[in-house]
Amino acid sequence: MPMDLTHNDGVLEPPLAPAMLDDITDGAPGLLPVAALSQPLRIEVPQWPISSPGPDMPETLSLYWGGELVDAKTWYAAINPDELFIDVPTDSLLKEGEFQVTYRVLGYNGVEIGSKPLTLTIDRTAPVLGGDRGRLEFPDLGSQPVTDKFLKDNGEVLRGQVPVYQTFMPGDTIVYYWDDEPLDNTQVGEVTLTSQDAGNPVIIEYDGKMIRERGDGGRYAQYLVRDRAGNSSPVSVPKAVTVDAKPIPRVLPRPEVPLATGSQEQVTLKLVDVDEPVEIRIPGTAVIHPGEPFTVEWAPGLFGEQLLQGVEGVSSYRVAERHVVALSGKTVPLRYTVDGSDGPWWSDVRRVVIEPLPRSSMPIPQLSGTTGTTFSLKQQTRDPAITLAPWKLISQDQWVRIEIRGVSAEGASDLQVMRNHAVTEGELTSGIGATGDATVPLAFLSSLLLGQNFTIEVMVSFDAGRTWPALPNFEPLEITLLA
Repeated sequence: MPMDLTHNDGVLEPPLAPAMLDDITDGAPGLLPVAALSQPLRIEVPQWPISSPGPDMPETLSLYWGGELVDAKTWYAAINPDELFIDVPTDSLLKEGEFQVTYRVLGYNGVEIGSKPLTLTIDRTAPVLGGDRGRLEFPDLGSQPVTDKFLKDNGEVLRGQVPVYQTFMPGDTIVYYWDDEPLDNTQVGEVTLTSQDAGNPVIIEYDGKMIRERGDGGRYAQYLVRDRAGNSSPVSVPKAVTVDAKPIPRVLPRPEVPLATGSQEQVTLKLVDVDEPVEIRIPGTAVIHPGEPFTVEWAPGLFGEQLLQGVEGVSSYRVAERHVVALSGKTVPLRYTVDGSDGPWWSDVRRVVIEPLPRSSMPIPQLSGTTGTTFSLKQQTRDPAITLAPWKLISQDQWVRIEIRGVSAEGASDLQVMRNHAVTEGELTSGIGATGDATVPLAFLSSLLLGQNFTIEVMVSFDAGRTWPALPNFEPLEITLLA
């Protein structure tokens, strides 16, 4: 029968249900585990105040479930606290929803008092998986295999997205599996959702260490959803994944210089053979993963350095001639670097010896007013000019020195006609002295001994004056001085 709501209701403390779960934010109040619903549900009642039942003045406890009387107990003597409970029969636990549980006490003095309500929730409905029978999606992975690089690039996790499912509630738990065979259901993790997850994609993370330990090959990922009450969805349809996560050794062999001679760490590049930008090749065995930036480094840290940004799928690169000739006579380090997700990597170094241009390949300076190999002072009316034709691999990084060496009555006599002259853009095609800026004073030539030879010597620094050759690197011009 329905309870009478007219007598001192809401005075006593609410009843207790030991089986109910603790409440969580935005969760169902007083949720009962489905495991507790297969047997009568015990409801405990706190001892009410001023209790003194006797043979002629009994006290009666009545329990109500959703306003309906469940059962009652009567005492004719002092109440044992262990007796302050009433079991709700399983027939009353079949329906889902929220239920108000209250009790009433008819005291020894004939006064009836009601309790505050306890709200309990029964949920027997299992979550319903989303589309494609809940099959997981791996947005970061797509159709590619799970590789060592993929895991390193993604923080050592494989993220799976759970399709939106029905009856999401805070406290739902995603239990997920990773198997060698479909539906072996080897659990590898679980995640419990909160109210903050409502309306957002549900992401589960497969640990990279676990994936590596379980080995390469075909693998299957699936999950189930279990709500707080203990109702579980079916296991989702497995998602097939290929794992190839065994680390690939980072092999970065030395870059190759096809024009150079030699095959060991040190090779020789002859400048006389250089007629165009010098090709550098990255070996086909180099392990550079897709998407990894890399750079070819010619002479890193030296004058003449050139850094060439790598292009995915391209193995051939070109170093400009000026960057090659600038290192004439030196040994050049050559390598490539890879900016991998697992840190920077450097290739083995190729050492390239740059063999200077032979003097025989360089132009000989010329002196105006010269006849054959003689120079007659009496035939000159102005200071003669020195000219030098453009030479192989000339560039604006180069500096020029021109000196005259002869013999006077006092002994050796030298004159510096041009000192540390930086090659200009115009001189790249016209050569040195075409503008008349390299002349020899007749007064100096007149101070030399007649019948003796004087020499015009040219030296070029290929690295903007940082280093100079020990001897002239152009063939000298020897002239006999006549009256």
